[in-house]
Amino acid sequence: MLDTDTSPRFVTSIVLQESLTKHSEKPLTSFIGSAKGNFPTTEEVDNFIRQERDAWEF
Repeated sequence: MLDTDTSPRFVTSIVLQESLTKHSEKPLTSFIGSAKGNFPTTEEVDNFIRQERDAWEF
């Protein structure tokens, strides 16, 4: 007999695993702005974002 049920079926599994290695005491947010970026100044970032937004307008 052919199965005619075409409703989607989902299988979900969640695995939680405790790490035995020591994690850094530094929060991830401490890394924001610490790497060298593509823009040397905040003004250049603002200009780039403004140009991108202007390009979206129809």
